[in-house]
Amino acid sequence: MSLALQNITEDFTKSSYLSRVYTAEDDTGKKYILKRGRSPATPEQYQFMHWLKEHPHPCLMIPLEINGEAGSLLEEIYSHVSRPRLDRALCTPAGKEWKFAQIWEDIKELTFALEHIHSQGYLHQDVRPPNIFVNPITLETMLFDYNSVSRPYFLAKGSDSWNDIPPECRTGNTPIDYRFDIYQVGRIFKAMTHRYDHDSREDVLAVRDTPLRALDVMNKASALDREERYKNALEMHEALQQLR
Repeated sequence: MSLALQNITEDFTKSSYLSRVYTAEDDTGKKYILKRGRSPATPEQYQFMHWLKEHPHPCLMIPLEINGEAGSLLEEIYSHVSRPRLDRALCTPAGKEWKFAQIWEDIKELTFALEHIHSQGYLHQDVRPPNIFVNPITLETMLFDYNSVSRPYFLAKGSDSWNDIPPECRTGNTPIDYRFDIYQVGRIFKAMTHRYDHDSREDVLAVRDTPLRALDVMNKASALDREERYKNALEMHEALQQLR
């Protein structure tokens, strides 16, 4: 299949200058998501996206086409979804009323998606609310954006970031593995069950039916010491299953 897209617009995310995600149409008017890379794709990212295309997962956005080669700026084409991103969904009146049972299902789906990625020896490295689509009816989630995917590696020099990255990434001289993704999932789990109190400058539990065992899971996942976190998505998913 080779799709010739037209009517490419920047109104899909309202932030295309950052994310380079667009809405586009084919000659029949059918809509697609077009994602353009910001930096040349590594061989690992290129190989992963082609593997994912052949091995789809219900909680991952699957590329229909990948145009370009490793070392070049890729264009990825996906089926269009009329879904808000998680960060926007949480700001809606309905999102503010989510109960723990729904949040628990969403986090399980997220770890289920990451299991698929981790099983092939990759880490996602960009598990953030803007990269998670939420079905407004069923509230099912799908993880997106594979432009930071890599194999585990050693980070010699740390760097700062606006994104919610693990603390070891800021200091460097550390191995980076699946616990990078686990930290980000733990932070999302906490953000979905807590609200920031500007007076106390602390996260205050807002979803009142959150069980204490769930707090243990999110705290372990987002531990500052990487050695204290779950080692991979499978381990965290199993811990979440035990909350039922």
